[in-house]
Amino acid sequence: MTIIDFPQLTTRTNPNFGRLLRRDAESLATSCRKHGLHETGEQTLREGQPRAAEPAPKPRVLLP
Repeated sequence: MTIIDFPQLTTRTNPNFGRLLRRDAESLATSCRKHGLHETGEQTLREGQPRAAEPAPKPRVLLP
């Protein structure tokens, strides 16, 4: 299954990055539970953290 989530945009240099990532993971887990997937925010975060630590991809579009 692939889930696409469009959270607010931030970078790892944001001092609130960890808090925002944790909040988004909990929000995503809550949405998934509504559809029968029983994941916790912590499980979602553990799965997403390695991806968040990878080098950022080159942007395809730069907004003004």
